[in-house]
Amino acid sequence: MQPQVADFQARLGSMQPNKHANISSSKEVFIMTLGTKIQQLRKTAELSQEQLADNLGVSRQAISKWETDQALPEIDKLLALSKLFSVSTDNLLGNDVVDIPEYDNAQTSIYSKVYSDIVSSLTRIVRSKDMKVYLYIFSIMCFIAIGVCMIVDYAINDSITWGMYPILSVTFGWLISLPIFYKKYMLSLGFVTVLVGPFLFLLDKVTPVISWFLPVGVPASIVGIVILWITYILYRYIKINLFYKLSISPCLTGIASNFVISHYVDIFLNTKTSLFDTIVNVFSFALAAIILCSIGYTRSKKEKAD
Repeated sequence: MQPQVADFQARLGSMQPNKHANISSSKEVFIMTLGTKIQQLRKTAELSQEQLADNLGVSRQAISKWETDQALPEIDKLLALSKLFSVSTDNLLGNDVVDIPEYDNAQTSIYSKVYSDIVSSLTRIVRSKDMKVYLYIFSIMCFIAIGVCMIVDYAINDSITWGMYPILSVTFGWLISLPIFYKKYMLSLGFVTVLVGPFLFLLDKVTPVISWFLPVGVPASIVGIVILWITYILYRYIKINLFYKLSISPCLTGIASNFVISHYVDIFLNTKTSLFDTIVNVFSFALAAIILCSIGYTRSKKEKAD
């Protein structure tokens, strides 16, 4: 591993930010710098600078400096970029050179645009096919799981009894997951919002106990949906450190589980959650939030120092 790290360091240190280098009096070459490649890969993946920064655990300003060749990513970030965009580090660090006539700037711009469009189109086609394959595999696995549950349940009980629980759960999970394969995350949340009520209602109907849908299912689903939408808005639109965002999630979950859902469960079961259990749960969520905040603060301080 050490020779590989040393090689990365040597190659990073030798990289120049200039995109053009004269090789003759009549021609110049167009060299895709590391920053140009990062920008092209990001745009091909349809990621904003903020989203890429969140994926790598850095600031948006760091991404901007990389793309404009004002700074170079650290070795661990370079490896993360390679993994994220499914390209080799050799591809990222190598100089892709194309001969371009020196006098024809318009042709240079056209060539660069055409080249970028071709790469972008091919990448999208490949990724689209991959996602379809994953969707097919996921769907087949879901249907196999439903079939196995039905067969086993019927073989044991001569009817469908407990098998309805996994059948309903897998079907619900499959429906809300479909938009995710097409990167339609808001649509997936919309499916959850619309379908969680009917799902819990049907689950309640096949449960051989006193009805729990209205006293527990409805308030729990409402709280869960609100938390999901707050989390989505937080990650999608609020521009703060990723670890600060992560620290908010356990706070929301802790408040919901300890002070809302537990309340309705206690009323339904005619019980009372002990003060000790509440303190332990609150402390656990608070500790998780503090740790994540500390990591976020440390990383932000380090990025500012860099």
